[in-house]
Amino acid sequence: MRTLIRLAAALILALLLAYGADAAWLSLRTADHRLPTRSVQVHVLLVVPQKGNKVEYIPGGTRTESCVPAIFPHAGLSPCWYLERHTRREVDY
Repeated sequence: MRTLIRLAAALILALLLAYGADAAWLSLRTADHRLPTRSVQVHVLLVVPQKGNKVEYIPGGTRTESCVPAIFPHAGLSPCWYLERHTRREVDY
């Protein structure tokens, strides 16, 4: 049981250190106090519920979303590595 607790504590500590290092690296990259962001084109699908538990998908076009070049999300923005792999966004209507 102690080994499991120590392993969990080590994992939490490692995640906190990784997040802190990621935030520090990101803050070093901001020379003019602006968050360095990139833009990614995201395809939007509107999800419209129909009668009889059916769903209709309506293309909603594309929109540009900002992302942050980091491992973890910062300032409410998704990391670019994640957003570039998930370019389809489903929006409930």
